[in-house]
Amino acid sequence: MSGMTDSSQVQRINAQCNRPECYLHKPSGVRYSAAFEAGDSYALDPIYGQSKHATTQDLANAEIWERLS
Repeated sequence: MSGMTDSSQVQRINAQCNRPECYLHKPSGVRYSAAFEAGDSYALDPIYGQSKHATTQDLANAEIWERLS
């Protein structure tokens, strides 16, 4: 239907089905896949260890994060 907005749960599922964005945490050298959660937040899943959470503003900090293709 035209004009309808997906719920945050549907947006999260759709984001997980798409190719994940990847970010390199420069200070530690750890690569994370970023899955959109809600609003301005991402779940960052590393190859190993615990997940992190970051905002769009956090990920835009080029001194800390590098977006990988």
